[in-house]
This record gives sequence, structure tokens and C-alpha cells, in this order.
Amino acid sequence: MFESLDDSKKRNSGFYWEFLAPYFIELKKKKYENVLAHLVFSNQEDESVSAWSLEHDSSVRSFYEWSSNYKWD
Repeated sequence: MFESLDDSKKRNSGFYWEFLAPYFIELKKKKYENVLAHLVFSNQEDESVSAWSLEHDSSVRSFYEWSSNYKWD
């Protein structure tokens, strides 16, 4: 999904493409897509997701810091 956003953005317009797509394009460039995928499923009672989050705590914190400082245009 993230891979095609940058190319697709050039051919599209509207709220999603002008406001949300740049966030996800930058997220991909920063290589946070795996972190986001694990965070999306973090509310599930899945031990592997919980274990991943604990093992990658610095990546999760880095993602949250990046996301909270993202400049929405």
C-alpha cells in the first residue's frame, strides 16, 4: 500500500491525497510501516505482537516521536 502512494499522489487530488497521503509517504521513507502494522494490532490478545513491541521498544518510541512532530500542511 505505502509503496504505490508516492506515484499515485502525482495523478490524484483531494483531501486524502493532499493531507493524508504525504504522512504515509513519509512514514514509508522513514521505514515505520512495520512499526505501524504492529501498533494497529497491539490491542489484540496476541503474544507475538506484544513480544515484538517489547523487543522493538526504541522503534516504537521513535515512531511516536516522529508522528507527534510531523508537520501537517
